[in-house]
Amino acid sequence: MRIKQRARALGGVVAALALGATAVLAATPASADGREVGGTGKQYFLNDAWTGSANRAFSFGAETDRVYTGDWDGNRTTTLAVRRGNTYYVTNKPYGGTAETVLRYGKATDTVLVGDWDGDGKDTLAVRRGNTYYFTNRLSGGPAQAVVTYGRPGDTVLVGDWDGDGKDTLAVRRGNVYHLSNKLAAGPAATVLAYGKASDKVLVGDWDGNGTDTLTVRRGATYYVSNSLRGGSAAKVLTYGRATDTTLAGDWNGDGKDTLGVRRPAPKPAPAPAPAPKPSGGSTVAPRPASPDLNCDDFSSRAEAQAAFDYWMAHGKGDVYDLDRDNDGKVCESMR
Repeated sequence: MRIKQRARALGGVVAALALGATAVLAATPASADGREVGGTGKQYFLNDAWTGSANRAFSFGAETDRVYTGDWDGNRTTTLAVRRGNTYYVTNKPYGGTAETVLRYGKATDTVLVGDWDGDGKDTLAVRRGNTYYFTNRLSGGPAQAVVTYGRPGDTVLVGDWDGDGKDTLAVRRGNVYHLSNKLAAGPAATVLAYGKASDKVLVGDWDGNGTDTLTVRRGATYYVSNSLRGGSAAKVLTYGRATDTTLAGDWNGDGKDTLGVRRPAPKPAPAPAPAPKPSGGSTVAPRPASPDLNCDDFSSRAEAQAAFDYWMAHGKGDVYDLDRDNDGKVCESMR
């Protein structure tokens, strides 16, 4: 997507199309991923090129936030929005930060899509409830500008600019067959194609900057990128990130080409050290500190103190607690 920079990550996707229902609305691709990004984590690794390494890394939101991508301000750059219930926190910075816009829309239980529905270069929201869609053309609360019934409630739907007219429209995915529409209205698909496998995860984006969105298949950490809306071999194959990553797509630098990014949970803190083993005699020995910080009063008995001393001596660490002041091998002699 050129003026639309949106790479709609799918793989389960949400948007709305169907093969015969009522009219929908018109769409304009700005920059986003038509559906919720999915996954968990607050770390993002974005790549401005088709290479195996990210050149942008930052944290945004909370680990469990629901996340969307879009060009919210029409500057041709994809950024993030966090959803908590029916409240959306939108940032226009390519590295997260404080939200510039906070709005409420729809219900906490709604499925939400992102698209430039009126062709002004800015992405806004659409709510999906079954096969009814509520489209808004502004990034604010209030009633929908259009309400459309379309397709089947169980359809998997993608969002993209399939004909390069600067407007996002819908596509239904059924297995590995895609039914693409070039208008937000009921009626037969403009293009039907088979691509990849029914089990594939799929992303949508303008990968070559020609203004038209096409598909990318993901299998594990390998991506098969197509620059045309037809079956056949991929134009490029790339390995990126980890098989367990959640993938998003967008035009992160505003060059008119969508590329990849991943969402990943923050690393878990290192586990606490295992307790020291028990010495002969059965007393539990406290783990060795970074520097001596125990004295005789910290042990419940002289036998326990002696056991700790004997353990560390046997392991070549010496009198780590400085319990044997006269170096006779007997510790805490004042204790009874």
